[in-house]
Amino acid sequence: MSYFREHSRLISRLFINQVGMTIFGMILTMAVIRSTQNNEMLTIAVAVFSIVFYLSLIYNVMWEEGARNIIRVKAGRMEKIPCFSLKASLFASVPNFFLAALLFVSYLLAFPFGVEAFKSVYSALHIIIALFEAMYVGLFGAILNAFPEIATQSLVSCILYTLSSLPMIVVSVIAYRFGEKNLYIFGKCAPKKGSDD
Repeated sequence: MSYFREHSRLISRLFINQVGMTIFGMILTMAVIRSTQNNEMLTIAVAVFSIVFYLSLIYNVMWEEGARNIIRVKAGRMEKIPCFSLKASLFASVPNFFLAALLFVSYLLAFPFGVEAFKSVYSALHIIIALFEAMYVGLFGAILNAFPEIATQSLVSCILYTLSSLPMIVVSVIAYRFGEKNLYIFGKCAPKKGSDD
């Protein structure tokens, strides 16, 4: 937990980016659905744009962190922390994993075990997690439409939301490493003053 305390600012930034993109993705998706009478291709396109934009924000945050930390390490002001970016992204993803776990438990109780009351619990949790990760809703909705049976659709939904944090984690690790190596994929940035603070 000492890692979380020492690097809570970075973890908070990663999480706040998700919250911001959730609001952005939800507004954008709802606007497209209403204006196009639920055109699936446009909804998917908007969802992909929202996801890529979200991952770009994560990339920038982690790249800057990697670039700052390598300067501190070389100057002897910071020890190199193994799996730094992986730990940060995992901590930032804890709410996603927690909601996905609750969704999966409610699915098991509602469908394989047939507890009727948990179908309502599953539905409520599905709405909550969809609102919490709204940038994925358009894409996940299109995937779920391929499964007509409710039980199968519910299982696939659990899998999708369990894996939804994986792109952010992968991008965080790559971006942090690129920042350490001073490698750019979005063009060369001008050096910032105080970047080694």
